[in-house]
Amino acid sequence: MEDVAFSKAMKRRGRPACLRARVATSGRRWERRGVLRTIVLMWRLRLMYFFGAHPEHLARLYRH
Repeated sequence: MEDVAFSKAMKRRGRPACLRARVATSGRRWERRGVLRTIVLMWRLRLMYFFGAHPEHLARLYRH
């Protein structure tokens, strides 16, 4: 959830900048779990994070 916390903190500082650099990521999790299950997992983790769940617990759920 560090990306969520970082984005929230940066939003308070100003408008985001659009960079030309590209980023490559892996789709393995999406392929292994399927699109719907992955989306549900991500939203569940965000909701739990919002309500103060412990980061280690969120990490365990994310890995499994």
